Amino acid sequence: MQIKIIRLDRFFSSKYKIYVDGKELYYTSSESLNDSHFKLHEMETEITKSILTHEISFFSDSFKIRLFNPDNVMLPFKRLNWFKLKYFGYYNGDEYEIFYLNNNSFLYKNGIEIMNHKRQWNTNSFSFNREYIFDFTDAEDTHLELLVSICLFITANEANSDNKKRFS
Repeated sequence: MQIKIIRLDRFFSSKYKIYVDGKELYYTSSESLNDSHFKLHEMETEITKSILTHEISFFSDSFKIRLFNPDNVMLPFKRLNWFKLKYFGYYNGDEYEIFYLNNNSFLYKNGIEIMNHKRQWNTNSFSFNREYIFDFTDAEDTHLELLVSICLFITANEANSDNKKRFS
């Protein structure tokens, strides 16, 4: 499975279009200026499928995903050590681990790698669109909106990092 996210930069916020295996299925709306709060909407019905919030404190940061499925569950992903880019979360008895290493991001489910994303640098600094491609293996039994929300978190982190480099 492949998830492609296209980030459409605007003056004070970003919008994202999300494609799953080449089909445009989702889009986002944001209620914050710094990409720390997103709502994931299904394209066909415009129903909100999840909400993603990124919270930063002095000693750590975390993000939360609220999935609007029959369980209506809140999933916290916590960063246990400020010096390591590694997040942990649990859903339906499965452990999810996100970590970054050498400009790559990885997603593990119960210790098995299900996603590897290589960061691609935007060579055109005047472009307002940016593509992010996530290739998944062995993710058929994983909740799709959870995977898309995790990819959105990774995308927002990369975009914030790029913006800091662009304007410094």
